Amino acid sequence: MFKFLGIRPMKSFLESRMVPEVRALTYRHLPLSVAFRPSRCYSKVPQKPTSNISHSKELIVPTKHELLKHASGPISRALIHLRWPLTRNNRPSASDVVSAALSWFVMGNLLWIILGTTTFCLMGLYALDTFSNVWRSVSPGETKESSLVGKLTSALVSQGLGIKLEFTPGQVIPELKDGMLRFKNVRVVSTLPETKFDGTIDAVNVSLSFQKWYEGKGIIDELDIYGMHLKLYYENDSEPHMTVGDHSVPSYRFNDTMHYQYDLPSPLENQEASVSPATLIDASYELSSVKLHDSYFDIHESEAVEPFRVAVFNCDLPQLKGDRILLDFFNANIVTGSMNDSLFTIHKRQTETASADTEQRTVRFKLDGIDLGAISQKNPRTKFNWIVNGKAEIIADIRMSNLPEKEDKKFSNVFFSSFRELLSLTDPKPTPSDEQETNESNLLKGALAAIYTTFSSKECQPSTMQNSDYAVVNVKIKLKDLKATLPKYMPMATSTSAPFISLHDLRSLVAFANELGSSSPPIVVQSTAIERLSDLHNTENIFDTRLFDSIVNDVYEELLKMVHLDEKRIIEEKSSLWSHSVASQLLVLGLSAMV
Repeated sequence: MFKFLGIRPMKSFLESRMVPEVRALTYRHLPLSVAFRPSRCYSKVPQKPTSNISHSKELIVPTKHELLKHASGPISRALIHLRWPLTRNNRPSASDVVSAALSWFVMGNLLWIILGTTTFCLMGLYALDTFSNVWRSVSPGETKESSLVGKLTSALVSQGLGIKLEFTPGQVIPELKDGMLRFKNVRVVSTLPETKFDGTIDAVNVSLSFQKWYEGKGIIDELDIYGMHLKLYYENDSEPHMTVGDHSVPSYRFNDTMHYQYDLPSPLENQEASVSPATLIDASYELSSVKLHDSYFDIHESEAVEPFRVAVFNCDLPQLKGDRILLDFFNANIVTGSMNDSLFTIHKRQTETASADTEQRTVRFKLDGIDLGAISQKNPRTKFNWIVNGKAEIIADIRMSNLPEKEDKKFSNVFFSSFRELLSLTDPKPTPSDEQETNESNLLKGALAAIYTTFSSKECQPSTMQNSDYAVVNVKIKLKDLKATLPKYMPMATSTSAPFISLHDLRSLVAFANELGSSSPPIVVQSTAIERLSDLHNTENIFDTRLFDSIVNDVYEELLKMVHLDEKRIIEEKSSLWSHSVASQLLVLGLSAMV
């Protein structure tokens, strides 16, 4: 009857489809080559024939054990282990297909958000912009300036930065360039009452990171700024000031007017305990990389007649943390720019012999020929406001702890840490009853220790020396062509609210500076200051730190030493001239008496 219906018996059908070497097997035991061919694995087994020739389907699926038993080699076994969990034994239903598709869609988007936050936000902004355009066409009252996309983008990018971004109408949607979002023609406005600024940016590139945002370190990972023009209005009402007409002023110097060092007025004592204002960036905010190109700033101080102009040609910061803005700026790879048309550079110090100390980083700051007279005219409360004409060249070597490396992301550290754990696990306590096992464990431990010592680098080995918690600054200043006058305000220290110098010494210093001619050699002053790194946290302005006050105080000390030496030289010259004149007069009187 099977022949009449055109259906061969199941046994002959399987034997014709099998390969010759397994033809003797029953139709339940199928080899590897047959098992993964759907046309050979799934056959129609006839049931009891009826008049309408109805039959059911029976699936013949071999087990994994049978496939491994008839595998020809290790490659076949590996293919079985690889393909077995991927092979579906039953045809899924429609609901299973829909649920699997939805699950993969949700999981794929979650992975997209975590791994590709930048591109995900770009696609989201495109979708919101399309929806906003459709909504704007429906509701005519909605304008481009008040669009949802602009508000959402500004809130997303400026979160934790203390700024507000305003986009040009029609340029809210960024471009994707080099894996970063590029915004063009952006306006930046401050949201902090302590610091007010307003500026424009030609282009800004940002890359976003979901992991950083989840850890509370901000959503921006890398930041590139091109062509920023910023006007900063800095009002420091708490800055101490004291006119020259005031008498009995306490001195910053310890040896001068010592009785004032322990009898300061109460407002000056409370000045040190004042809380520093909030910084522009949140303390927990971290940026992996910051680059600034072709930007300049106009800093308007409270009583300054003209702004202090700072231009930055190129700035490359390996990291920027909200509580270490000043330290990370001086830890820059390279910074080039100008201050009041005087060039400055910040770079890693180059030495003839490479230093083996990797825990210390020395950065050199160099400022060429800045005009001190112009600064004093713009702001009469500077720390060298008694100089009306003159230039200064500053070279500072800043030595501080090196940037911490992310050791958890280095494969070598993870590899050698596993070696250390293995060494600890293979160090059992010796027992007197089992000396042979103890010797074998010692041999294994020695072999692992030898391998670890051979292939591990010095960076992976634990160091007994901890990173320094201090910043050491060596400063060398050259002053030339000085002209001075008595200022309206005494040069005051911000940290102690006391003047650096007394009025009597200031008069002597002004007279000494005016006596120096243009042909005289430049005045060279050197200073070394040490400050805790923790004291420089949450600080944006170096002029308000004790480190800067200490350097300025050392400069005044060196200048006063020169003044005292010059006074001593003048006294010696006058006394020598007087003694010579007296001796010559006595000689003349003696000769006249002899005649």
